Amino acid sequence: MAPKVFISYAHNQNKLSYSKEVLEFSNRLRENGVDANIDQYEESPIEGWPRWMERQVKESDFVLVISNEDYYNKINQLDGKTKGINWEVNVVYQLLYDDNCENNKFIPVTFNSTDSDFILTPLKSFTIYDVSGNDGFNRLLNRLHGISNTVKPPIGSYEPLEPKEAKTLFITSPIDLEKWNKARWRGNAYLWGEGMPPILGLVFDNYDVAKKIFEEWKLSAENDFADKFIRIDFIVPPFGEYIKNNKNCNNGLGYFVSVGANIDEATKRGNQSGIPLNEMLIMNINRIRWNDENVESWHRSKFQEIVRKGLGYLLVPVDAKRAISDSFYTPDLHLAIKMHHAHFITGEDALNNDMLSYIVKPDNPHFSL
Repeated sequence: MAPKVFISYAHNQNKLSYSKEVLEFSNRLRENGVDANIDQYEESPIEGWPRWMERQVKESDFVLVISNEDYYNKINQLDGKTKGINWEVNVVYQLLYDDNCENNKFIPVTFNSTDSDFILTPLKSFTIYDVSGNDGFNRLLNRLHGISNTVKPPIGSYEPLEPKEAKTLFITSPIDLEKWNKARWRGNAYLWGEGMPPILGLVFDNYDVAKKIFEEWKLSAENDFADKFIRIDFIVPPFGEYIKNNKNCNNGLGYFVSVGANIDEATKRGNQSGIPLNEMLIMNINRIRWNDENVESWHRSKFQEIVRKGLGYLLVPVDAKRAISDSFYTPDLHLAIKMHHAHFITGEDALNNDMLSYIVKPDNPHFSL
């Protein structure tokens, strides 16, 4: 059955076009399955206008209250005494009062969004329909026909997730971030000679702080090899296209060095301390350095060749200022740390390495160094 609708609005003898606009609005509703009614369809109701208006308001399923400045002024008697519209509005107010202002019958409507200020006070808290465009008119049609503008999907079934066991975060790193940042790592140096293992030097600007880092490492190593807690990784050419096209990485002419924790050994230590492997989350803090090589470094290649023979090497701090100015500079070997391994991998292979792939991916923040 078509919803029965009564349209309440204010006549304006000086704006006959407005009455025509209301008539067209009502006709459009009727064309779309709504039994809309306005006073313009009546010439002279048999019961008289006051009782006719009251009957329309009470018997209709919905009352569309079209608000504008004329409507507001007339019901507030700011535009002279207008008996008809005031009678209608009093009926509306009384019915709202009787229903404790619970309302699904009276719908505020505007022909212009600027008319929202003139809506009846008790209707301002309800949905307002601006029918100046097709979207607002269609939303109103759906409301009158009892169709939701948004379909509510049915409630699905819920399968509770299995509770997850708490994980223990196990942080491991040989890097003291505060000291490392103060020491300012600037690059690498390679030394070797007869009767001694090769030397990998980490070059620092602030040598006094660098010495403290190595003194702490020596205590942790307990005069043994430090591979149990330190891991050195070299990521060398060839690189993928991203590194080759990256000016911050000298277009791939160079290599990365990473100083961090030996994750395998750290996992063993965590397990030995009572943390089950399936409950352990490991955080590794490492430092990474890009080193330019406009031609292939013979020193780096020679160091790589010797270390791969399994002969081991010494890791030492190098004073950047003295190394530049002193032709006969020798690192402080009493701070040297014994290492078995340095790990070498190409940039292309590193892309498939879980521990190192982030270094050579496009979102690597170290490219800005």
